[in-house]
Amino acid sequence: AVLYQDGSLFHGAYFQGIEEILDCTDQQIVLSCEAPEVPLKDQGQFPLFSVNTFFADIQYQGMLVWVQKNRANAKSLPLQTDSAVFYKTAPFGKKLFVHVAILEASDVKMAADCTVYDEDGNVYIKTKGAVVTISKNLSW
Repeated sequence: AVLYQDGSLFHGAYFQGIEEILDCTDQQIVLSCEAPEVPLKDQGQFPLFSVNTFFADIQYQGMLVWVQKNRANAKSLPLQTDSAVFYKTAPFGKKLFVHVAILEASDVKMAADCTVYDEDGNVYIKTKGAVVTISKNLSW
């Protein structure tokens, strides 16, 4: 909850799924997460059926946290994704883990592969070539 309260992340209640940073190094960040329940009436034009977009966003939040911790508190925003495969629907209210493997990082961008999985090793989402732009001038 601290990440959402101290200004590290700007996401509203339905997107606040990071519970704990388990590991953060130059090569990776690993997070324990649980997407909060989002009532059907609040899911908008594209309600959850096979792709939990609320949880998919959490993996990019992990990238933002890594940037802040490894790039002098700079901020970042998503820029592109090469591909994403959704193996299973990431359910609301279930503890899942996000592994962000850093592929490259500079002062202006960071690229990573992200994997969302459960405690049994079942993979829910595999994202390749996720890129964020980095700037010390961004604020929220």
